[in-house]
Amino acid sequence: MKIAIFANTGREKVRKNLIDLRKILKKSGISVSRSEFDTAFVLGGDGWLLKTLREVRSKRVSVYFFPMGENTHTGGFRIGDTPGIITNTLKTLKYRPPYLQSSMIAFNDIVIKTGKVARTMKYRVTAGKKSISSEGDGVIVATPIGSTAYNKAAGGKALALESKKTAITPLLPFRGDGKGIIIGQNHTITVEILNKQGDVWEIADGCLIKPALPLTKISRKTAMCRIIFPETAKTGGKR
Repeated sequence: MKIAIFANTGREKVRKNLIDLRKILKKSGISVSRSEFDTAFVLGGDGWLLKTLREVRSKRVSVYFFPMGENTHTGGFRIGDTPGIITNTLKTLKYRPPYLQSSMIAFNDIVIKTGKVARTMKYRVTAGKKSISSEGDGVIVATPIGSTAYNKAAGGKALALESKKTAITPLLPFRGDGKGIIIGQNHTITVEILNKQGDVWEIADGCLIKPALPLTKISRKTAMCRIIFPETAKTGGKR
C-alpha cells in the first residue's frame, strides 16, 4: 500500500488527527508520498473530499475519507480504523463515482442559476427524449452522491448510490415545468438559456464558478479512482 495524504490543514481538528495518523503509519512501516501512490487518505469536510476527487479522478487509486468537517454528510472512517484499512480486515463498500463534465468537473452537481442582479431566467433542458422548459432561479444537474444535497433540498429526487441515473431539478420555478426529471447515464444534457434578466452563473460542486454560456453541454463520466466506504456508512440516497 502506497499512501498519499490529502489533508485540509486549515482545520485544527485535521491537524491534530494528522499527527495521530502519521504515528500509526510510521509504526506500520508505511511511508507517505504524493509522487507515487495507490491509496489516498482524505482528511477534511465534504468540500475537501470533492476537491480531492477532482484531482485524482484519472488515477487508479483507492480513496479513504476521514470526515472532519463541521457539516459533513458523507460517511467515512475514523483515524482508529487505519490499522484495519492497512490489513484489509474491515468490511467495506467499493464505489467508482460518476462525475459531470461541462467546461468544469463536478462530483456532486452543476448548477446554472441567476446571480444577485438577475430576477429569473427562462431556459430549456434537453436530454435524449426528455426535456424541461421553465422560468425560475435556475436548474440543478446532480449525480447520485450529489442528489442528496442541494438537489434534494430543492425538491429533487434522491438517488441510490449505485444508480446509473442523473437528476435534473428546476430551482424555484416561477412558471413552466416545475418537476424534475431523471435521465440515463448515456445522455448528454443541454441547458439552453432562452432569456435572462441580468447575470447567470454556472457553479460546479458549490465552489467552482464562471459566467454561464447561452448553451451548456453536460456529460456524465465515471472516475478511474474508487471511493472506499465503511459497510455501515450512509452514503447514498433513497433506494
